[in-house]
Amino acid sequence: MIFKDHASNYYNYGIGVIPMKIKSKGSFVGYRYFNDSNSIPTEENYAAWEKNFPHANISILCGIRSGITLLDIDTNDKDILKWCPKSPLVKKGSKGETRVFKSNNEPTLHFKNPDIDILGNKSITFAPPSIHYKTGKPYIWSRKDLWFDNLDDFPTLSKEFLQELAYRAGRSIQQGVSELTPSDGSRCNHGSHMKINSMINAALHDGDSFQDILNSILEFDEKNNPTVSYFLCPSRPEFNSKNRAINAMQCITSVAKGLHNKGEIKEVNTAHEPIINIVEKTEDDNYKKKSLPHLRGFGDLIFKDIYKNSYVPRSRFAAAATLSIISVVLGNRCHLGGTLPNIYNMIVAPSGYGKDFPLGYVTRLFSKAGMANVLNSEPSSDSALISLFPKNRVQIFTIKEAASMFRSMTKQVSSHTLKLGDTLANIFTSSGKDFDGKLRQKDIDDGKGKALGRCFSPYCVVNASMTLSSFQDCMTLDLLNAGVGGRIFYFVDTEFKDFVIPLNKGLIKINPTVLKIIKKYKFENIAVSPESEFEIPALDVSTEAEETIMEIQKEFIQDRRTALLEHSAVANRKYELFLKLVQIDTACVNMPNPIDTWVVSKDSAQWAYSFYKAQYEDVKKLITENVHSNDESRCLQEFEDIIKSAGSSGIKRTDLFLKTRKTHLISKGRDYIIKILLEENTIFQQKMKDSNSKGGPKPITYFHKKFIKKS
Repeated sequence: MIFKDHASNYYNYGIGVIPMKIKSKGSFVGYRYFNDSNSIPTEENYAAWEKNFPHANISILCGIRSGITLLDIDTNDKDILKWCPKSPLVKKGSKGETRVFKSNNEPTLHFKNPDIDILGNKSITFAPPSIHYKTGKPYIWSRKDLWFDNLDDFPTLSKEFLQELAYRAGRSIQQGVSELTPSDGSRCNHGSHMKINSMINAALHDGDSFQDILNSILEFDEKNNPTVSYFLCPSRPEFNSKNRAINAMQCITSVAKGLHNKGEIKEVNTAHEPIINIVEKTEDDNYKKKSLPHLRGFGDLIFKDIYKNSYVPRSRFAAAATLSIISVVLGNRCHLGGTLPNIYNMIVAPSGYGKDFPLGYVTRLFSKAGMANVLNSEPSSDSALISLFPKNRVQIFTIKEAASMFRSMTKQVSSHTLKLGDTLANIFTSSGKDFDGKLRQKDIDDGKGKALGRCFSPYCVVNASMTLSSFQDCMTLDLLNAGVGGRIFYFVDTEFKDFVIPLNKGLIKINPTVLKIIKKYKFENIAVSPESEFEIPALDVSTEAEETIMEIQKEFIQDRRTALLEHSAVANRKYELFLKLVQIDTACVNMPNPIDTWVVSKDSAQWAYSFYKAQYEDVKKLITENVHSNDESRCLQEFEDIIKSAGSSGIKRTDLFLKTRKTHLISKGRDYIIKILLEENTIFQQKMKDSNSKGGPKPITYFHKKFIKKS
């Protein structure tokens, strides 16, 4: 137990130490001690650390606080070692050595050529017998008869040496003192990111208030980045606002969220209500940008709870999460015209635009309501997906980054993901019907003969997100027309919005009324055997609603006939998705009353029509601007990427040809690839002839002919 058994050998002599991770340079106690030259642990700190981190490595807090400065010589060059001043106590690790000197309040200096660091104020270094995180061997001291009780007898580093060191390295001492490296003026100074994030990390561990942290990092930024603020730097694309203070709040929130997820902090001290003084929280935007109708009744209550607590409040995303919640609650409990209200939602927006909070809210709500058995993350394969339904016929899959799954379907790099897409499409329309499942070869070989996942009415809801760039990269017309893509509600928002800090970062709080009502619809027993069927009741429909629905159906049929090719997949699903929305709105205006008392009204039909029409227009725009057909440009780009990755030497063109079969090819693309292969055929065969290779790959002409014939 390194820290428990050896830390006292240091702190009993006034040498400050902290516990460090074994396999990295990370600290168990944050970064406060990196940044404050006067900060030193207390006896209570040491007692707690010895209890909580007994096996941790030990790091010395260098500088005036411990009374020592270390000369870290990171080279085995004998001339450099001989030139550097000697010390009575030396630490040795993997390379070079570290010499101990009495502190003269030296700053921390870093030099290259020679590779030497002055570890003074605001720095730390591993202390024996800590284990080197790369070699796995312990650090050692050169002497055991000398310790820090004789520190007054240690020499100090002379100014002459420091000046000579700076001269050799081609920089001044003043340059070395700065912990940041000046930039060219087009961006913030280099090192700002590490410094500011470590300041936030340390302050959060110490329980400083949000306002105090904000003030300190803004003050530091103003002092150290006078030309270009770190929080407005073009090299930091994660910042969404043109307001320096808002971006600083976003930075604090990001660090706090990471520490909370790791369990290092429970909450953030929000004293002084920092939001009020810096940025007013965005009011409900009333769907103005997208012209969507308000959710009604219970749906509006959920929507407002999500919207008003989101980091970046967005009506589309709050609406998507609300629809997912109601859809799950209705799982196999009602239908309208044979259509069940299960929906697939996809939030599409650039990174950092607030996609995570609405998805997390859905998961948090069902967990607190005692319905964690319906929650799942991204399925790894079609078998993993369908195996869940006989045990639990209602499932919601939360996929925070769906790009990898859709990209695999598009580029056909995995049979598992191809089958997964087909299975999701199949399950979407299997609610209320028999689902055949999947008959695997091993089931036949074992004599079982039963299909995996076979059951009646698997009910699946998908709540997913992806960035706009990922959507552009992975979505094709093939995926929309023949796969799961055409069955999805796409909620798109690319409008810039200022970042808003919720009062309790990292935690999702649920409105008690929302939670109470959701609990009333808790699934008691949702397991079902493959043979069992159950009756799913149809919702009662008023006469006015029925007439309205029939008129809307006629309009949607006409839309299918006139829709452009690229919109046909979505247009074909309009009526089906409309019926799902009718049921969801009916639930919103009737909850928490029993389902058997609900009646579909004309208002619900009109609401669903208005909502879907507005949403459909945005989806058409999304497809037109961002979805590829399997066109020449896409084909050529993919093949250019293959050529580039192959390089000009040594790759078997037979392998290259086989790779091209996985790209999206049309006639012009094929012609281009054939042209490239034929041009290189002569060179390739000449190389084979020159090397007298008899056992190598066959001449590539065979593949050309085969390829041309198929084309």
